[in-house]
Amino acid sequence: MNLLVINIVIILTLVIGYIIWNLMKKVEKLESMIDIQEKYIMDFYDLVKQSEIKIKEIDSNQLFQSDDEVGFFFQNLKTIQEALSDYIKFIK
Repeated sequence: MNLLVINIVIILTLVIGYIIWNLMKKVEKLESMIDIQEKYIMDFYDLVKQSEIKIKEIDSNQLFQSDDEVGFFFQNLKTIQEALSDYIKFIK
């Protein structure tokens, strides 16, 4: 009887150990994916920010910004930049 209880405890310990090890591997994989996605978002954020600076530099007299079609582009770029800024502030 004692041998049966010891065997059951050993088997349960091994099963629980495997479950914990498997879950830990999955968490590590997801954490590495998060790091890659965070780097991508930061690189994209930098690209949008540099684009915004360059566009403002080009359009210092606001000739393009007042144009309907180009102004639409300016407004969308500004909206994207603000959304990315809010997201970056949220994750930091």
